[in-house]
Amino acid sequence: MIAMASRFLLFLALATAACIGDRFWILRTTAEFPRPVANDCVRTSLLRVAGIDSVVIDPLPDRSDSILSTVEFVTRGSGNVLGPVLGRITRDSTFTLTSTWLVLGRRPPRDSVVQHKELQASVLRNVGRDCAQADPKLRVIEGARL
Repeated sequence: MIAMASRFLLFLALATAACIGDRFWILRTTAEFPRPVANDCVRTSLLRVAGIDSVVIDPLPDRSDSILSTVEFVTRGSGNVLGPVLGRITRDSTFTLTSTWLVLGRRPPRDSVVQHKELQASVLRNVGRDCAQADPKLRVIEGARL
């Protein structure tokens, strides 16, 4: 329910901005693991991040034949700048975790971008070490989106 409300608010913000011609800037970091990891382990690892007080695991409907399951880890807490983390298991048993930071408007200041890149990378690497005993390869995508 919490995740549905947060997705609705995000949709509302996106729709409003699209109507007034504003842009979004997105930073997305994805970690790929060779095998699925337990949701409870991901949750426990995320709870170790400073400022995160709770993590709600919210299964999402699958929209693709290549994806077996999708789960959103909704993070809450004081000073929490991580936001939701999306986990996906594909048909070939690959597991990906994606952390996204969405900013309304133009690219934020460089120091904010660097801080968020480091936070996302650190969190996803910690999940890899905690839950998969591996240092995952990270893919970072950033840029403006309409």
